[in-house]
Amino acid sequence: MRKILVGFDGSEPARHALEKAAELARLSGGTITVLTAAADRLVREDGVVTMAADEDAGMEVAESGADYLRSLGLEAVQARVSVGAPDDALVL
Repeated sequence: MRKILVGFDGSEPARHALEKAAELARLSGGTITVLTAAADRLVREDGVVTMAADEDAGMEVAESGADYLRSLGLEAVQARVSVGAPDDALVL
């Protein structure tokens, strides 16, 4: 069984990543962990620095991603939040 980790911030590109992860999970029989990082600040694509979600808000985002995967028929899904920079959170 494969374990698939997907970073999810609620954006449309992140939702696309969930869909690709769903395809992989179906093919491999794997499980998916949806991870949202809650950091001090984030820099958006347009360069604007914003406050990041706190841990509770981060878990809401992760759960929304997990719920989306469940709506696609996947059951082996869990949501997690990591406090720290998003680029550090996804490094294993």
